[in-house]
Amino acid sequence: MPAHCTSTGKALLAMLTDDELHLLYPDERLIQLTPHSLGTRTELLDAVRTIRSRGFASSKEENEEGVASLAVALASTRSPRLAVNASLPLSRMSSATEQDILTRLVAAAEEIDHLLL
Repeated sequence: MPAHCTSTGKALLAMLTDDELHLLYPDERLIQLTPHSLGTRTELLDAVRTIRSRGFASSKEENEEGVASLAVALASTRSPRLAVNASLPLSRMSSATEQDILTRLVAAAEEIDHLLL
C-alpha cells in the first residue's frame, strides 16, 4: 500500500524533510489507488505541509472507497517511527466524530511516546 494513500503513511511522511520526500518520490506522478488518492508529488508536499501544521493526517477514500481514517505520528524521532490510526466508514465521519477520534488519537500517541522514553 503506497504511504501517500493512507493517513498513517502520510503522518509518517510528514516527519521527513522535503528533501527526503523528493528522494522517496523522485517522479511527479504518483500511483493512485482511487480517484481520491493524491496524484502528484506537488499534491503530496502540500498535504504534508498541512499535516505538519495541524498535527494529524487524514484519508478520505484515498485507498478504499467508502473508508475514512485519521492518524497521529508519535513525537519520538527514534527508529522505527510510529503512528496511531483509526479508520471507519466515511458515512460515520461527522465533524464531531472526527474531533472525538482526534482527541483520543493525540492522547494515545502521547501516552505511547511517554511509555517508550
